[in-house]
Amino acid sequence: MKTEKSNFLKIGDIDNVVDLSTPKRAKRTVQFLKNTVAMQKQKIRSMISRKLSGKTKMEYTPELRTFALTLQFYSAKAYEYVNVKVCDLEKIITT
Repeated sequence: MKTEKSNFLKIGDIDNVVDLSTPKRAKRTVQFLKNTVAMQKQKIRSMISRKLSGKTKMEYTPELRTFALTLQFYSAKAYEYVNVKVCDLEKIITT
């Protein structure tokens, strides 16, 4: 009994010649490859544009800098923990 998930293609699926055995399967495989290549092109363009634009430097307030230095001075693990949590929070806020 086939499930719905078995109808979806994955990148490794094109290794099988069976995928090209019928025109419908060949068309589906070619369409899948075109979509995959288009997505990869977009990702590469995005990465290149981010690299070319340069790194944007964030300005931190003196209070935040003092807090970070004090935290680092007392405990490196605590500093790393807070740094990870702040980075996670920034990702959530920007998306």
